[in-house]
Amino acid sequence: MNLNDTLKWLGWILIIGGFIGGISAGNDASQLLYEDTFSWRVAFSWIFSGIVSGCVLLAISRILEFLEEIADNTQLTKSKKPTSTANEIE
Repeated sequence: MNLNDTLKWLGWILIIGGFIGGISAGNDASQLLYEDTFSWRVAFSWIFSGIVSGCVLLAISRILEFLEEIADNTQLTKSKKPTSTANEIE
């Protein structure tokens, strides 16, 4: 497992964990505030922060994939170019 896969897994775990944590925190906050209803403000803040954090990690993972692809293509083009010698230049 490379860094890209690890960042993807962590990104998805943060998104799913933010959603689950938001539901749980919304229920717990309503009990702490002596309310009978679900606390949507607390839930949305957890869900939103989980989604944003997860998307940032997914984006970094995607950027690293592009950089690896660019590096691989650069190595391929360097190996295909014929090397010029001093006699060919003259």
